[in-house]
Amino acid sequence: MIHEFQPPPPPAPPADHRRSGRRRAARWLLPCALILLAATASPQPPAQDREWPVPDWLFEGFLSVQTMEGSGLRRGLRTVETPDNIALRLQPSVADRLDSAGLRFVVLNGIGGMGLPHEMERVEANKPLAAALKARGIRRLLYVQTIGTIFYEPFFDAVPGSEDWIQVNVDGVPWTYYDQWFRYIPCINNPEFIDYIRGVLQTAVRELDLDGVFTDNYGYYSYSCYCDHCKAAFRAYLNARYPDAEARQARFETAASFDHVVPPPFRTLGARTMHTLINEEHQILDPVSQEWVRFRCERLGEVTRLLNEAIKEVNPDAVWFINYLYGGIPGLNLPVFHGSWAPDVYPHADLISAEASNYPRMENGVAQGRMMVMKIAKRFRVPLSTVNFRALEDLTRISLAEAMAFNTAQVDLVGDIWHAGDLPQWMRDYHAFYREHQPLTAGADTVADTAVLHSFETLAYTYLYPQESLVLAEQSLFQGGITYNVIFDDDLDHLDNFRSLFLPNVLAMSRERAEQIADWVKRGGSLVVTEDTAILNQFMHPWRAEWLKARKTHLLGELLGIDWPESGLVTQQVGAGRVAVIGRIERPWGEVRPITPTEHGLADVAMVQSRESHLPWDYAEHWPTGPAIPLFMRAPALANNHDQIIEAVHYVLDGQRTVRVETDKPVIPEVTRNANGTFVHLMNWEEREPVANFRVSVRTPGPVESVQLLSPDAGTPDTMLAAEYRDGRTEFVVPRIECYNLVILK
Repeated sequence: MIHEFQPPPPPAPPADHRRSGRRRAARWLLPCALILLAATASPQPPAQDREWPVPDWLFEGFLSVQTMEGSGLRRGLRTVETPDNIALRLQPSVADRLDSAGLRFVVLNGIGGMGLPHEMERVEANKPLAAALKARGIRRLLYVQTIGTIFYEPFFDAVPGSEDWIQVNVDGVPWTYYDQWFRYIPCINNPEFIDYIRGVLQTAVRELDLDGVFTDNYGYYSYSCYCDHCKAAFRAYLNARYPDAEARQARFETAASFDHVVPPPFRTLGARTMHTLINEEHQILDPVSQEWVRFRCERLGEVTRLLNEAIKEVNPDAVWFINYLYGGIPGLNLPVFHGSWAPDVYPHADLISAEASNYPRMENGVAQGRMMVMKIAKRFRVPLSTVNFRALEDLTRISLAEAMAFNTAQVDLVGDIWHAGDLPQWMRDYHAFYREHQPLTAGADTVADTAVLHSFETLAYTYLYPQESLVLAEQSLFQGGITYNVIFDDDLDHLDNFRSLFLPNVLAMSRERAEQIADWVKRGGSLVVTEDTAILNQFMHPWRAEWLKARKTHLLGELLGIDWPESGLVTQQVGAGRVAVIGRIERPWGEVRPITPTEHGLADVAMVQSRESHLPWDYAEHWPTGPAIPLFMRAPALANNHDQIIEAVHYVLDGQRTVRVETDKPVIPEVTRNANGTFVHLMNWEEREPVANFRVSVRTPGPVESVQLLSPDAGTPDTMLAAEYRDGRTEFVVPRIECYNLVILK
């Protein structure tokens, strides 16, 4: 029997926390759809409790613009014409141009981190334009630099005593914003700083009568902070989680108090060890470092709540819009890099920016896009705003189409406020299409074939090996037409909500959780699992081994009675359930050398790939004072065993996937449902090459009343489609798709 220490849960939130969890009600009710809903229900994970619901107006959908021209003098971004460019963008007549273009959402240039007394003139300069925008019903947000950075010279001058508000590294040196030495990083564990920022937000909302605030650079921009506030807060956190000597001894190998614990320095990303037998150069194995990573994530979530609270106290219908760094892409260890984890932050935000995410296009046979980060946001019923810094003529229809299919609402930042009047007609058509049909499709959940787990311990204590598996697996599901939801650790308490569960190389898992999954499978659950899932416990400890004698144990294999493969696909009936095990997700850039013990009982963990240009990793870094961190931005190609991944899901679903699209062209489906009906979204990722006369098959419990095709594309007329019902599926032929079709099943 394998035993491990289970830490006590973090303290419960105060009893006076308000919990509404309100969801938007569908505006239209079509009784004929209710039978379809009841018979094919595939519930989303339960919505995480929110103190404030996302304001209803945000779900109407928006093309937005931003006043992107700022002074930029310290950053080398100023030209001789900059003052004139700023003045042009502040003219009240700009509101007329936006109104005629159908743009109803503006981010105004505002507070950049120089101290509020030095920035009120810029805030005041927005007032005439803000009033003109409001008169035309255009939503107004202000850019406010909150926790990201400060320009320390003017900030210290404006706010006496703020010299102690900054983050410092182990050597006492302030963290800076990359190579901009004049921008320091404030510390969110300093209560005086948080009180100051709350005041800044409330002042901005009141002064300009705003509909919300956009905040940039939302994260720590450091790996660690050695200020007194961080030390004290971290020690208090540890005392709350491990209050007695027995708990401390089990977790930290000593019953000593936490009075002398300090944050880890993170001079390197972690240990290079043979002990875990995973193909990962850097791993966070020290328990204090693990707890520090979790502490930072939870604190950022609490700060997000406090700042949203400040805004809502002034205007309960205002939006808290945050630039969540890198859009939350799953190929970057954000818990270490920026102290951010979606389940801690998203429930306290209203809108997420995907500034650094992946622009949609076909590349090397891969449908690139932002669907992965949209699915993360959708888990929390929060819209994700796409961001465009390209020229308008370079934008493509698929950039708006994917939001209609995968996003909670269409919110697309399309460029600078001054150039907004030049929107192409197709963009206006797509936006009008969304707004026309939004009352019908509002709040529709994904009809998911599988739920893909994003595990904190696995993704927060490693950097590359499981991240590669996750991104490649999701790309295969997406491109193979397998509908899926993203879930997080707490969602595993609701396994019966899922048609199947997909565990993509989830290295770290508690025994309790593994037993829960195994019991669910034996009762009839369907499981796809890959590679080294559950070979370590939640603290990254191998289940069985002696010191310097590595031994790999597949705990789920033992619990389910499966002989775990090193490669290939193994399928097996287990009790009333089905299991598919993929031994390895094969990297398209070449395999790594398997880790095997040497004659000394050690293991060589070096990866055999060189850092050549054809390999998919980039590096992100808190330059110049922190180590570089691997960044797996996107899949450069499909996994070599892409078909095997799809086959595994087919097996556990007994062939009954939600939707099939019979064409070899890159037409990718998504299926959503609400009380009004079932919606099949079809997207042609090669929009310049229309596809005609292809068959679509959708899993339904019986014949449907009607099948209607709608499209914003001029060359695809709206039409009713003939449908046949056979073997539990409704089938129809789509006569044509240019870029995006919406098929409604009633």
